[in-house]
Amino acid sequence: MANYGRWTDCFLDTKRMKGDPVADAVVAKLFTTGSLERASHLFERFARSDDPIPAALPDSVEAYFHVTDALPARLDKAQIARGQVVFEEYGPFVAAALFCSSLPQSYCAFRGARVLLESGRLSSQKRIDRRILETAQLVFDVLDTGGFEADGRAIRTCQKVRLMHAAIRHMILSESRDPWDVAALGTPINQEDLAGTLMAFSVVVLDALEAFGLPLTSAQREDFYAVWRLAAHFLGLDDDVVPRDVADAHDLMTAIRARQFGKSPAGHRLSVSLIDAMRRNVPGTLFDGLPVAMMWHLLPADCTRHLGLEPAGRLRHYIALQAALFRTVSKFVTVPPIVHRTVGWAIVETMKGICAEKRHFKDVSFRLPKQLERRWGFRSGR
Repeated sequence: MANYGRWTDCFLDTKRMKGDPVADAVVAKLFTTGSLERASHLFERFARSDDPIPAALPDSVEAYFHVTDALPARLDKAQIARGQVVFEEYGPFVAAALFCSSLPQSYCAFRGARVLLESGRLSSQKRIDRRILETAQLVFDVLDTGGFEADGRAIRTCQKVRLMHAAIRHMILSESRDPWDVAALGTPINQEDLAGTLMAFSVVVLDALEAFGLPLTSAQREDFYAVWRLAAHFLGLDDDVVPRDVADAHDLMTAIRARQFGKSPAGHRLSVSLIDAMRRNVPGTLFDGLPVAMMWHLLPADCTRHLGLEPAGRLRHYIALQAALFRTVSKFVTVPPIVHRTVGWAIVETMKGICAEKRHFKDVSFRLPKQLERRWGFRSGR
């Protein structure tokens, strides 16, 4: 068995068999005490609701929200605030990293990619956009300035996602048409996969910002990761599967890549759907090649092979050249080169388009933090 720092195969194999006992118990009771149709309807409404806690929830579900909303005993609130400032400053590039590195790398985990398809959440174009909307909302709520304060939305959003994970886990194990092979695949949305997702939203994003040539200090990187370490507390991750710092997190991500990444039809299908969604939401056709070019620039080489990405053309090399140039001159100038402004514009337009898609989901309201609306110059809709 291989070792990656403290992240041994033996330890991670154990975590693949474990879900989230607290949330799983709530969901199991819900499905046991009510009909499948009623429970499914509840979670559909739950996913779409914009309320902090949707009204008329069963007592067990409402109790779950109150039992799991306490902040950790030891919390450096100043560090969390500093980490959220990183997002405010580099928001469009964090979003670019999410779409062009975090999500594609998640699709490379072929066992986890099967869960996404098995859950049926990406079976249509409408659901593709909705999934992007939900993922972006989680990221924005967690990274929003003051998101974990009493009037913030980060804790409630994490709690909702945690419960939705438990619902998907339950339905795959008990309601799926095709029996789920736990011995070969692990428990759906298990602790290792949850940790991999946390790494995708944290250190993978940090690596992407570096690849764009953006000047983050070591302290800024640790502050940004600390925000996601806090989010893990509310997303149902075991304490011992959450890395201590950025270096420890990189070791875990290296281990997960070695253990879980591989070529799969599910991963390819998910990546194609993501690229199509991005292209559809950027006006015109001139920049249709930008999503793939950014993926080629940001992703490790094995990921591009696993996903079967289409060729990127010269734009990929132009992005790399501009990033190298900006990395060199960033100590002396504050105006980013044209490719950085283009990437920022494309991501802003993508987010505008995704926000506009809320008309297809009548009771979903996508929220951008107010300071980001001012900083990025757009609102949650066209």
